[in-house]
Amino acid sequence: MTEIATEDDLWKLFSKDGKDHTKQGEGYIYWDALRQVIDAKAFEDGTKALKLNATDRFYRLVVQAAGWDAVVPQCDLRRVGKTLNAGPGDIVVGYLGAEPFKGSDV
Repeated sequence: MTEIATEDDLWKLFSKDGKDHTKQGEGYIYWDALRQVIDAKAFEDGTKALKLNATDRFYRLVVQAAGWDAVVPQCDLRRVGKTLNAGPGDIVVGYLGAEPFKGSDV
């Protein structure tokens, strides 16, 4: 399992080699599982969830039941994920890297 200590490590959940945050990740993670990581109170002083401030790392959120998706910067990941989670169906999240439209199928 990948160790997540800061927001700079979050992309490693989507990478097999964990070497380059600029590249697109492999596969998707269910929002419910990812939310547990980003909302865990084990970061910083143990009372706050993981800070998400990066504007140069992008994720793809897909609402499977609706056939809808969104490209979201890391700084908006928590807010958009919670908003989408209010609707029907499962949500999956994929990591798009630093350049979300270069070489992706979005």
